[in-house]
Amino acid sequence: MSTVILALALASSLGAATERTVDSQQSTLEVVVTPAGPLKSRLHTHRFQPKVFRGAVAVDPAAPEAASVRLEVDATSLVEAAPGLDPKDQQKVEVQVRGPEVLDAKTYPTLSFASKRFTVKSRSPQRLEGTLVGTLTLRGQSREVSLPLSAELRENELRARGTARFKQSDFGIRPLHKALGAIQVKDEVELRFDVVAR
Repeated sequence: MSTVILALALASSLGAATERTVDSQQSTLEVVVTPAGPLKSRLHTHRFQPKVFRGAVAVDPAAPEAASVRLEVDATSLVEAAPGLDPKDQQKVEVQVRGPEVLDAKTYPTLSFASKRFTVKSRSPQRLEGTLVGTLTLRGQSREVSLPLSAELRENELRARGTARFKQSDFGIRPLHKALGAIQVKDEVELRFDVVAR
């Protein structure tokens, strides 16, 4: 996702098309799932992070709106990163989210994003803002999503941040709903990214 920002900024400065990849070791992708229902104040917020993901982008500096961006996430690498969670509970949650009722990672091991267009909101030599629109595929179902982005370029490194939202039900996932609704989570989840690319 953030590789488009790096490519746009560097392409402008170099005057030629370029391709870059995300540094997954220095980057963070996080899906935040918020509790709902009558017991929401007693439940914790889930923070799922993939440990394995990769991305690539190709950009024509004369037409940045046509940037081509691809991102793939290993669904089996998703972990619960919420602080203070008991290790046994953490393992239970991870098995559940990778399991057939949520991501069904055994059947659909890869989550992917492929861009369609990039709309530039504002840009300067050190900063770029805009919205990346593309197709997000989860659990074998694809939907269009919009990812607002902001980025800062520092020498040979670019750091991009953003937040987007989508509904689990749009991808055939039934939000957790147990104990007659006493234990449940919101349908809408939040995707947060803080990505370093070089």
